[in-house]
Amino acid sequence: MSKLKKALAVVALFANYSWAEQTSVWGDDGSLTIIQSENPPTVTYKVNPDTNQRETEISVTPQQGEKVFIYGDELTIIENTSLGIISY
Repeated sequence: MSKLKKALAVVALFANYSWAEQTSVWGDDGSLTIIQSENPPTVTYKVNPDTNQRETEISVTPQQGEKVFIYGDELTIIENTSLGIISY
């Protein structure tokens, strides 16, 4: 395999990774969650009226055929398929 073919194979392999949107969210406890998706996720910060503390809420809804990777305490993959949205 020529060097050009190898280079094109590597570019094709990582093309989806480089085109994805990456969002970093710092949680209330100082934890970091990284969300990688084609569309930016919705992140809201709410104040709990009982404790008067800020709470972080992350909402991710993938488009049809899209995979969303969430790196937090563990890796979670959310995918919108013809059977509905699945998470694993």
